[in-house]
Amino acid sequence: MRFLRTLAALALFLPLTFVACDDDDSNNSVEPDEPQNKFFMLDENEVNAPKAGGVYTINYKANSEVTASSSVDWVVSEITPSSDTTGVISITIAEYEVKNEATDYDPRTSSLTVTSGDEQVTIQIYQAPENLLTPDEAVRVASIDQEYRLDYEGLTYMVKFTTNGEYVVDSPWWINITPIRNLVKGSKTKYEVEVNVKVLPNYADESRLDSISFTLGDKHFACKFLQEKTGWEFNGVQRTASEVQQDMLMGWNLSKACTTDDDIDYYTGALSDWMIDSVAQYNINVIRIPVLPYDTAAVETNQFWINGVKSIASSVAAKGKYAIISLSDNGWILRRAAAKADTTQLYNLFINTWNEIATLFDEDDDHIIFEAYDNFDVAQFGSEAISAMKRLNELFVQTVRRSGKNNYKRCLVIPFDAESGATIDMPQNDVTPDRLMVSCKFFRPTDYATEAASRKLWGTPFKTSNEEWSSYTEDMVKQYFSDLCAKLNKEAHGIPALISEFGAISHGSDALYVSSEAYYVNAVAVAAKNNGFKSIVWDDNTTGVGHFGVFNRKNRDSFTARNAYALGLAQAALGEDLNVDNEEEETPAE
Repeated sequence: MRFLRTLAALALFLPLTFVACDDDDSNNSVEPDEPQNKFFMLDENEVNAPKAGGVYTINYKANSEVTASSSVDWVVSEITPSSDTTGVISITIAEYEVKNEATDYDPRTSSLTVTSGDEQVTIQIYQAPENLLTPDEAVRVASIDQEYRLDYEGLTYMVKFTTNGEYVVDSPWWINITPIRNLVKGSKTKYEVEVNVKVLPNYADESRLDSISFTLGDKHFACKFLQEKTGWEFNGVQRTASEVQQDMLMGWNLSKACTTDDDIDYYTGALSDWMIDSVAQYNINVIRIPVLPYDTAAVETNQFWINGVKSIASSVAAKGKYAIISLSDNGWILRRAAAKADTTQLYNLFINTWNEIATLFDEDDDHIIFEAYDNFDVAQFGSEAISAMKRLNELFVQTVRRSGKNNYKRCLVIPFDAESGATIDMPQNDVTPDRLMVSCKFFRPTDYATEAASRKLWGTPFKTSNEEWSSYTEDMVKQYFSDLCAKLNKEAHGIPALISEFGAISHGSDALYVSSEAYYVNAVAVAAKNNGFKSIVWDDNTTGVGHFGVFNRKNRDSFTARNAYALGLAQAALGEDLNVDNEEEETPAE
């Protein structure tokens, strides 16, 4: 019975056990394989090799066998798996040997085709040729083994060489180069180059030795030039900028003289002895000539205007007065240069303009002075104008000095914006010491100096209780020029300075207004003079309320339009304060 009960129990248990085993087997069964996603990737698809060649490695990832093939014998590849799905492709590139002079200085290209399963990837192969920079035989003999020996007047010379790349050329400022390239027949990158070398005259007091050098990678050659010291006499330009500035008394702006054909027609005939002699009675021995010698629409110089500048300035210098020629385009070049608009074209226009003007005066004495441009307003043109101004200043100095003869030692004026507080950044490329001045404008307070409808009276003798009187005092003017003088001493080593434009508009015919204006220009000019500045009054060639006209240029019989004003200038030129009780005086100061 016990056996039967045991057998029965086993009979009940076994089916359960079999079922459990069946369930367990079903969970562990392997299903049929499903298709897997194929992948194939390279971490690079380009090789750039030098002439010497070399071995380059590219990593891959793939889940199929990887092979590589090349159609050229100078590219050999080897596949090295590092796991089931990764590996390295080693690419050996042979040295590039020159066998064909016409073609083997061109870069060579090929490709390596890499395959994995149905996928293909192309690796581009680029190999640079040997650098080619070979001067012709004449250059090798004459310039590498010895220097070209030149007299001070310079010369024009041709340097020829063959190259196959973008070479770098370096030359001193006194050697100009103009390259012309001609592609060698049958080649893609091999050029025969002819470089026109112009060695400028040497106006320095000592000889100079320098070279122009050409470099392409590991290839290099240079042409040396030894030039004798100057034989030019520099008659009339021996004085320093400080000596010239000290000889200046008072200046007058001849505005609107060289900006249109009509103006030039008039002034080339009218700026005769009588006009120069008439302003000289008011101790004016400086005439600043703002000129616009180019057409801003066409972006090119106007030869008629250039010649007009020569005629007008020469008339001034012939009378022993100083003519300051200043480019005046209302900031057109600066504004566009600051905005980085057509910068190369603008700078070329600036260079060409000053080269043409400077060449016209290359034998004139130091009564001819050049000012780079009409100084500008940083607030108006933006801070970018500061860097544009710095570049223009360097181009100005370089261009004038390169024009040679007396321009090598001519006095030049560099403008700066005194109102902005910006650092006075003088050009560092002037080859002639002690021949630079600086200039700035002064029209403070603007509510009196430039605004007709605002304050009509200025100065302590004219103080009133009404709103006509400006509260910007004489002490403020003195402090302004004292601070500006300290700034010049600190940032420009005490360089001589000019106030290129200053003055006050006419506020009307009332005697009190007239006297106040005369008192103002006198006080400003005296304060400037006491701090080392020489002043040039602004005259917009228009008389009446709201205008700066001082002299009536087209009426010889009534030349002085603002007599009291002119007398205030005359006394300031001598450092004398104006006696306001004397405003009726008609005789010019001695």
